[in-house]
Amino acid sequence: MLFFCAIQADNNRADDPITKFRVFSHGYAGSVEFGHGFSNMSATDKEKLSWTTNKIAGLNLSAFKNTDSIFYSCNTGTIKNGTSFAQEWSNITGGKTKAVVDGTSYYGNIHSPSINPGSWGYWIARRTIGYQTQPYPAFRKPTASNGVKWQTFKPQ
Repeated sequence: MLFFCAIQADNNRADDPITKFRVFSHGYAGSVEFGHGFSNMSATDKEKLSWTTNKIAGLNLSAFKNTDSIFYSCNTGTIKNGTSFAQEWSNITGGKTKAVVDGTSYYGNIHSPSINPGSWGYWIARRTIGYQTQPYPAFRKPTASNGVKWQTFKPQ
């Protein structure tokens, strides 16, 4: 599970809003999960690592500006209680949000290199030539599982 965030010491987001946002995590209809599967974690700690539509409503709106977001987590675009996490995220951040609807994302091929010159993996590998480490974050992006679709959400 990977999560990226910009940090600014004085918390003044007005001069440095988030315009691109990518999340690699677990997800359910109505939430994105950063503590999924940790059986030794307390319920309180699991709750802290669960982003729900209710929690994102409390985000600082000035931190975002027409943010282009992609959630590589399962069911982030799936409707629960009349809305989806992805739709609410898009409404709050003011930009487009791409997410999986009614199913799971698939991470099974993210470490399979691709030699296609137009692929994400090709450019990551090219950027890291000369290093002895695995390209970051992976050779390929997660995909939607068979029969599952991506959807792009726009602010409403």
